[in-house]
Amino acid sequence: MNDLGRMFRNNSKSKRPRRIFSIAFFLAIPGNFIIGIMCLVGLIILAQITELNREIWSVFAIGLVGGLSIIGTSEIRKLRTAIHEFKHAIVVSLTGNRLKDISIQKDTGYVDYELYQETVHFAPMIILAPYFFPLLSAPALVCCLIFEDHYRTLCTLILGFTLAADLSTAYTELHPHQSDLRQVCGGFFAAASYLAGFHLMWITVCLLWIAAGRNGYIYLGYLVIRFIQRAM
Repeated sequence: MNDLGRMFRNNSKSKRPRRIFSIAFFLAIPGNFIIGIMCLVGLIILAQITELNREIWSVFAIGLVGGLSIIGTSEIRKLRTAIHEFKHAIVVSLTGNRLKDISIQKDTGYVDYELYQETVHFAPMIILAPYFFPLLSAPALVCCLIFEDHYRTLCTLILGFTLAADLSTAYTELHPHQSDLRQVCGGFFAAASYLAGFHLMWITVCLLWIAAGRNGYIYLGYLVIRFIQRAM
């Protein structure tokens, strides 16, 4: 077992582990961009062949503005700290590692966890979790897929709100001197590339649902199959 020890956040006295190298992390960078570009192409084609649903897009815009206004401008420091640390904690659990403790205070917080040897390649994702993991919009999108037949307008509003909340909290603390970004091998450039690719992918995935619901993903799959067939 590879124990990276206690990971303190927003604390100048924190212990910083050595920079972590992960082939999986570096392969994920182009992978995020490829998926994001594919989704973007699908959105452009859908916009050309289908009629724009002004009501749905208006509701989505209202949700975005609401999320930015309420969460993005919130000065409740403990709320921001909680979101930051919960993102670390959830990614620790999702990657099969051991979550030992989590502490949330007004200005500081930490997540204490252990990385297993077979899952150590997930370490950069755990470190960068507060800046990309869709803590609010991921469950919102799942609900959208389940309930779109009966509550499409409400789901659209919720998705817009949660997406704005995730993006605003992710970028509030994002700067070249952020200690989390310096823990990844490759430094700020590698971390920023991963984050840019992931956000491109996630935003376009959400917009596909706004544009066409579940059918947006079905149509994207059709386009990918057609592309592969032509390339072979």
